[in-house]
Formats: sequence, C-alpha cells, structure tokens
Amino acid sequence: MKKKRANAAGTLSDFAAIFLILLGTGCLLLFLTQFITLQSLPDALIWITSHPAAAVISSAAFWVVSLMIYGIGGKMFLSFLITALPVLTLSIVSYYKTAINGFPLILSDLKFWKNLGEITDFAFPQMKMTVPIAAALLLAAGITVLLFFADRRFHAKFLPGRLILLAVSAAVTVSFFCSGTLLSATADMERVYSQSERIDDMGVTLAFYSAYAVSWQDSHSDDNPLIEEISKEVREEEAALASAESSSAVSPPLSPAGSGTDEDTGRSDAEEELPSVILIMSESFFDLSRLSGIDYPEDITPAFHRLAGECTSGLFYSNTYAGGTGNVELEVMTGISQSVLHEGDTLTTLSDNVYSRLPTMASVFKSHGYRNIFLHSHTPELYNRETIYREFGFDEILFADSFPEDAERRGGFISDHAFAQKIISLYEENSGQPLFLSAVSVENHQPYNDDKFAVKTDLGITSTVLSEGTLEAVQNYAVGLRDADSSLEELTDYFSQQDRPVMLIFFGDHLPNLSSGSYRNAYYETGYIPSADSADLSGEDMLRLLSTDYLIWTNYEESAAPDKNTSATLLGLDIMKRLGFRLSGYFRWLDENVAPEMTIRASRLFVDGQGNIFDHTPEEKYDMLERYTAVVQDIIYGENRIFG
Repeated sequence: MKKKRANAAGTLSDFAAIFLILLGTGCLLLFLTQFITLQSLPDALIWITSHPAAAVISSAAFWVVSLMIYGIGGKMFLSFLITALPVLTLSIVSYYKTAINGFPLILSDLKFWKNLGEITDFAFPQMKMTVPIAAALLLAAGITVLLFFADRRFHAKFLPGRLILLAVSAAVTVSFFCSGTLLSATADMERVYSQSERIDDMGVTLAFYSAYAVSWQDSHSDDNPLIEEISKEVREEEAALASAESSSAVSPPLSPAGSGTDEDTGRSDAEEELPSVILIMSESFFDLSRLSGIDYPEDITPAFHRLAGECTSGLFYSNTYAGGTGNVELEVMTGISQSVLHEGDTLTTLSDNVYSRLPTMASVFKSHGYRNIFLHSHTPELYNRETIYREFGFDEILFADSFPEDAERRGGFISDHAFAQKIISLYEENSGQPLFLSAVSVENHQPYNDDKFAVKTDLGITSTVLSEGTLEAVQNYAVGLRDADSSLEELTDYFSQQDRPVMLIFFGDHLPNLSSGSYRNAYYETGYIPSADSADLSGEDMLRLLSTDYLIWTNYEESAAPDKNTSATLLGLDIMKRLGFRLSGYFRWLDENVAPEMTIRASRLFVDGQGNIFDHTPEEKYDMLERYTAVVQDIIYGENRIFG
C-alpha cells in the first residue's frame, strides 16, 4: 500500500515537473522566435519585457500545444521538437522575406506553396546565415538534447493521466486556433493592421494567429445589405446617363481629342491622335534629398528634379513600405485599396478566377482602342504576375527573357538603361495603334549592401548622423537611384523628339529598405521619423514612410496640369481623367464617391480628399468607407452584382 502511494506521489511529482519543464520550453521558444525576428539578443529581451500580454499568450500557446503532443507521445523532447520546428521555420522564413523583399511573410503567402521551388530559386542566393539564426538553431538543438535526457528522469507512468492531459490540452488548442477565441485579445477590430505591425506588437507566431482569426471572421460574415442598395443606385445612374447621351446631339468624350483644350488634358480639338501612355513603376525610387543630415557632392536625380519643375509632379502615397511591389502595381491598376480586402488577402493572392472580373485601367484603355503590354525586367516567379496580367486582358506580358541576351545588368538585375531601351523598342514596334505600356523596373531592388554592384561606385555621399551600416546602404542605393534617373532622362529625351503624342508617368513603388538592423534605419537616424518602431508612429509619420515621388510628362501639352499629391488608389483614375476618357462604371463610381473623400487608407493612416492626415479613419468617413468596402467585396468575394 505504501509502495502504491509512493508511486502515485512519484507520478504526480513527475507530472508537475513535466508541466513546469514544458512551460519553460514554451518561454524559451518565444525568446528564440524573437531572437530570429529582431536579430538582436537585447532587442529580443526588450520586446518580451515591453509586450507582456503578447509574451504570456504566445508562451502559453506553445506550452499547451507541447502538452497536447506530450499526451500523444509521452516524450518531452518530441513535444518540443514538433512544436518548435514549424514555429522556428515560420520565424526564419519571415525574417528572410523581410530581408530580401522588405515585407514579412503574410497569411496569403501560404497560397503560393505550389511555387515554392521557383520562389526558393529566386530567394536562396540572397539568403545568408546570420549569427542570431545560427545561435537560435543551436539553442533549440541543445534544448532538445536536454529534454531527451530529462525524459529518462520524468515521465507519466500511466496512460489515463496522459489521455486526460491530451483531452484538456487539445480542447484548449482547438479553442485557440479553430474558433478565433483570442481575437479580441490580439487585435483592435477598429484598426487596420499590416502584418509588419502585427509582428511588432505580437511577435511572429501570434501575428499569424491574429491574421488567421480576422480572416476567419471575415469569411463567416453575413451578406452586406449595402450591396443591393448601391447596385440600385448604380443602375439608376447608368440609365440616366444613357438617356442623356441618347437625347444629346453632342457625343460624350471618348478621347482627349473630344475634350477640347482645358486644364485637365491640355490638348486642342485639332489633336485627334490618342497619346501612347507609358506607365513606369521604378523600383524604390524616391527623392533621397528629403532626408536631412546626408551630404551629396552633386544632385543624385537631376533629371527628375528638372522635369518635376516643368510638368505635373508630387508625392505618391504607396500602400506599403520597403516591399510589396506587386500589391502597389495592382492597386494602381484597379483603384482597389488593399485596406478593404478580407484579412489575410492581398491583391496579388486572390483566387485566379477573380482577376478577370476586376476593374482595371487595361480594360478602359482596351475600350479606347489601345494595345496593352505589361513589361517586367525580371522573372515571373513572384506575385503571380503572368496569370494576373493575362486575366486583366493584356495583349503581351513580357519578362526578362524578352530582353536581348547581352542586355546590360546592374545590381544583379537587368539595368534601368536596358529597361529604357526595351520600352523604346516596344513603342517603335507598336506604331500602328496607341500603346498602353505598364512597365516595372527592378535594378535598384534591395538589399543595398556592398555586394550589390560588381564595381563599387563612390558618389562621395557622407553623413555625420548615419551609422556605418546604414550609410553603406544609402551609398549603394544612391547608385541605383542615379541609374533610374538617367533612364528617365533617356526616355523623355527620346519621346520629346517623336511626332506622335506620348504621356509618360514615372513613380516609385515604395521607399527603399535602408536599414542596418532591426531598430536602425536611415529614416530614423536622419530624423525623418521619430522612432524606428512603427507602433510609435503617428499618421503623419506613417505617411512619410509611405511617400515616394511621381511625375506625369507629355510631349504634347502646352502647359502642365497643376501639381498634386496622389496615391496608389487614385493614380490610375487621375491618368484616365487627364486623358479625357469615358470611365467604366466602377471607375466613375470611385471618382464620384471615394476620391473626393479619401486619398489613401492604410495602417494607422487616413488621408482625406483635401489632404488632411489622420491616425485612424475619422467617423465622418465611416459611411463612405462602408460603401467602398461593400463595392470591392462584392466584386472580389461576392456575385459581382453591382458592376458585373
């Protein structure tokens, strides 16, 4: 009898030890994920102590999952290993995606698992083992070995106890991950989170849970009653327009030639030829001189500065910072703000069958007799571009393999000079009809280290405020920036000599990732923003991080339209209005209902139609935003009843 009581006491003490050991490994696993994400031991410890709620929830989640696995297998080392492998893999992949692309791993990236081989081929050459990642993996291996020996000392000796443990921990796990139970504890539903901000606030694992939970809620929401209301309004407006057109002796304008001379088009009635439109998204282009504390012996972008003073220019508000190029492309092309999509979705990760029904600039240009060509100077692996632009109805979709074999390469990619020459070649090959050419450069893609350019170019840039690593990034970025400026000059010089009308739009997709560490970057070090932690930034600060530059140049206007700031959401609309095009139903609705009230909406940022900046969407804009969201979600997730 005493022996049975002793065995029971031993079993209970073993269970208590197992509980505590696995709790400890849960805490250690949280530390390892933050060590990998932040690439700094002090930063990892600071994050844990400054985010206690997220740290406790994450550690508890790891603990409960480990207990569930222990209930199945009865081995602590297996429990830790099976829990740690996906968590550490998630952290490492997200870190490398941020380092390479400036944008962390997001929920919708998991849809690209079929393209894993192609993506790995693209990313692997740029992946370098870091000391924190190596140290974290070694620590994880050491913990596994220690737990292997601990299993010989502590173990559950009777099956019923393990079954109870399994049942309880499994129930808690299901509650955590299959029902969105912790959503209110991890996300403010009134706030638009980016995944970068989620990771800053919650850590990488809890950030993915939060994104999943919001996505789960989105997918289970009821049909929006606004859809029928807006659909009725649109039908009535279209009927009124059709009636007005049929009773009018004057046809509505279909081109700039029918618009007369005004400040929108700058063209006269005599000019009947439609202009070719060259839309250039230049990788990470922005006016570097906006950063103070950096000394330049000469102007890095003289052509851009000269042209900006002669034609329409201003700030371009991107939907992303330091990465996510494909999503900027598609927001410009569709006028759909990423902020109104379901959580976990981006414009580049929707179901393939959705893209054919999205409203696009391409469809409007096609309706006016244009030939549509998409050009990207790299491979098609990322962002599903080949499928998307085919569904958009582009006549040609061209990538790096369309360039000559001996095309110049700079910074590891096809150079911006070769890119400009390709644009000129396509223009000359398509002289029989007006051309809409949407082109994306890539020479100045990150990372901006000394390995980027084969031959080191010293532009003489110095700074007393930048750290050594950040200054190196700025110096290398500036080389590619100068090349992009030269390609712009090359193009405008060529098109200025052409008799046929041409409109050229040139803009940067996002700010470059000028960073030398998790909490060090050129924007913080120069005082452009007050903190390197995005969670501390105001709406005005966020707007600075989302602002690049753009210009609209033509070879036919007698005077340029006034300067204005625009955004990824509205640039395409601005272009089509300037050309005097009759807009399709969606773009007309966007112009009448959204553009007057909203320029951009992003995480912790709202800029209204008059340029006023807010940290969050103001209450007086809720009605507009609800209607805009209903329209977009009807197109993407619904039955496309409004404009279908």
